[in-house]
Amino acid sequence: MKLINLSGYEVEIKKVKKIVIEEKKKKLIINNKLEKEVVKVHVDSPNSPIEMEKKCDYLFFVNERNLYYYLELKGRDIKKAYEQILNTKRFFKTKKDESIGIIIHSNKPKFSPTIQKLKLNAKREFRELITQQNQYTLDL
Repeated sequence: MKLINLSGYEVEIKKVKKIVIEEKKKKLIINNKLEKEVVKVHVDSPNSPIEMEKKCDYLFFVNERNLYYYLELKGRDIKKAYEQILNTKRFFKTKKDESIGIIIHSNKPKFSPTIQKLKLNAKREFRELITQQNQYTLDL
């Protein structure tokens, strides 16, 4: 796993069975049954050292899994959400096979042409792009 510089970020390290990240009525639930060490980075905090405007809300990773998860909790603008996770991934320079994008949104319908196009484009940059309405549960 590539080491990334986290100085200046709000970082939490958790070893609990359930981790919840919630903003604007959008929620990610991480089921961590084996209580692995999860590092959660609030990328879009007011004190964030990233100066670019389009950055995702959170980055989290589990060293044992060798994966970086880029999370954006968004209203309806899924295209902007994708730009935010993509910009953040490029900033941290993680590899495609190590990177998963997660967009939790309030857009309807769930499978719009915009979402399908973004998922197709994401195959060049991410191992997987997950889009879900309002809430998503991730099992580690």
